[in-house]
Amino acid sequence: SNSLEELLEYTLEIIDEVIQVPFSGYMRREGDMLFGFQMKGAPLLGLKLQVNGKGLTARAAREKRTILVNDTREDPGFVKSSAESLSNLAIPVLVDGETVGVLNMESPELGFFDASHVSLAEILAVNVASNLQRMWREEATMDTERRVIVERERAEQAEKLEEMKTGFIR
Repeated sequence: SNSLEELLEYTLEIIDEVIQVPFSGYMRREGDMLFGFQMKGAPLLGLKLQVNGKGLTARAAREKRTILVNDTREDPGFVKSSAESLSNLAIPVLVDGETVGVLNMESPELGFFDASHVSLAEILAVNVASNLQRMWREEATMDTERRVIVERERAEQAEKLEEMKTGFIR
């Protein structure tokens, strides 16, 4: 994948085909907030959550661990979205030990998620994290290359200017 959008589209497609959950999404972390970035199925209400606030997605981000609740009616931390969700699985995407986003899945079925769903979702979260790191590295490399080119052009211009001055003085 060459962009976060492509990466998440691919990831949510796998979730859709293999886990077959009606709602999945990725919330990107920016500072103390989580923002809905890419969704499949029913959209989340509000599309933003405070990392230190309510919600299983926020808890996954804050605690840097997978949160599985197979009966959301029993969990006071569950923030109801527009979907009639009774099961929720939230997996943090960690880069260098920090949460950069959360993969979130919800189902209207009680007890929908099992151990195989959790394992696959955690593998997908690691895949998203490693691809993000690769994309960020490539971006940093391109930025460095651009700066080198700009500096080289400046040096060449300064050299030409010096030659012109020298030629003019003679």
